[in-house]
Amino acid sequence: MRRLKVIPKRSLQKLLLLIIVSSILILLISGCASQQAVVSNGIPNIQGPKHPINTVEPDPQSSQPSKPAVSQLSTSALLDIVLNSAVWEGVPLCQHPQKSFDAVAADFKELQELLQRKDSGVELLARYRTTDLLAPFSVIETILAQQAILSELTTSQLQELLTFTLEKLQAKQQSKQQLQDIHHINHLGWLMGKALQQTGYEPFQQLIGQNKVLRDFLSNGVLNDNMLLETIEQQTKDYLFNDNLLPQDPEPGYTQEEFEIGPSDKIPGWNKLKAKVYLFWFGITEYGMHWSNSTPNSSLRAYSFHYPQTWNFDGTSVFYDNENKKIAELAPVAETKIALKTLIENYEPSTLTGVELLRKESFTIGEFEVFEIVEKFPVYGENFFCYSYIYLVHDGSHLFTILFYSYDQEQTDEELFKQIIASFHWE
Repeated sequence: MRRLKVIPKRSLQKLLLLIIVSSILILLISGCASQQAVVSNGIPNIQGPKHPINTVEPDPQSSQPSKPAVSQLSTSALLDIVLNSAVWEGVPLCQHPQKSFDAVAADFKELQELLQRKDSGVELLARYRTTDLLAPFSVIETILAQQAILSELTTSQLQELLTFTLEKLQAKQQSKQQLQDIHHINHLGWLMGKALQQTGYEPFQQLIGQNKVLRDFLSNGVLNDNMLLETIEQQTKDYLFNDNLLPQDPEPGYTQEEFEIGPSDKIPGWNKLKAKVYLFWFGITEYGMHWSNSTPNSSLRAYSFHYPQTWNFDGTSVFYDNENKKIAELAPVAETKIALKTLIENYEPSTLTGVELLRKESFTIGEFEVFEIVEKFPVYGENFFCYSYIYLVHDGSHLFTILFYSYDQEQTDEELFKQIIASFHWE
């Protein structure tokens, strides 16, 4: 049997001390490891409370109160934001109103919210009524023309809008800056047409159904026929007059225009149209021929002419054939100081895209000097051309203008047009 070796007392003490130190180190290492967790990117995430030195100071802006949500803003506050926004700068609202508006609205939350508010129309109308008659307010006018706004207005509010817009339009037409403001005049006509359409006025609804160019103008606000403005203005006057919203006394108020149709007493199978209409001023601008209602109390002038019974008159200005195609159109009767010779020399076709002047000439029929213009232009929204035969009948101070339309120049009966012109008389 082997004898156990006896460990010296001093060595035993050293061994015990080593064991104790090792145990303490193991505890310390395990304790530190429990306070560290290595995240996926290898950076340790220290748990527990942070030392003040390592505390990240809060962002000063984070202590600011947050903006209220769009839905929490009042309609008046929303309107302030929308009308004062810099986003409208440079936007061609008067040239391409609906397209431009839709582009802005796509990313404008406040405007989107405004269109959903049922009281937006009332707020817009109240502010519009405070604007100056001659100052352009294309932003508020474009918003007012939106269907979402118009549909929330009552009949009386629509009538108020029509009355004020008509006042602005007439003020613009009488202004010395009329030619410079032609785009805003067109824009006012668009708003007025949209508001009149919303009233459901039956004569205007019939015109909309018959006239695609009018439908397109009301839809997009792009004017492709200058005479649409005169039609919309006259229809608005008739609507307001019939509802007793315009003065009934012709002096100094408004008298409704008159159109009377009966069998022709000169040409068998024809009708005779007798009309009593307001006088406009006539001029030539960079946009072509231009008629303006120079004074709201302008005098009336009567005239008559004969036309085929197969043509259907819409009661205001347009004639349609048996296929419901527009065959002729009356322009406003006008006063003018322009000599026809000057007109012939200076006239150029409208700046509308694609209009081509084919010829222009003057001749005499009876006691009148007649100026004829023949133009070719693309039919808006279609893939074919139309030919317009414009006849201006001048007696030295007053001008009667009628346009005939043909969709096949080779089949055009110009002699028929001249026969109609030859039947014209001032009453």
